[in-house]
Amino acid sequence: MWLIIDGERYELSDAYVDAEAERERIEQAVFRCEVEQLHLAGGRRALVNWRSVRFVSVEE
Repeated sequence: MWLIIDGERYELSDAYVDAEAERERIEQAVFRCEVEQLHLAGGRRALVNWRSVRFVSVEE
């Protein structure tokens, strides 16, 4: 599963299995202007300040 944030593509960890559930969760995080740690493929992590994101998409 891939997360696209402002044109940058990030491969998510295998722990994220339901794209629709991730879309809903991210929608709520954006609404609440949260800062969140995401787990990426290869054991990497990324902090996302949803308040500063202009475009986000989840792709399978």
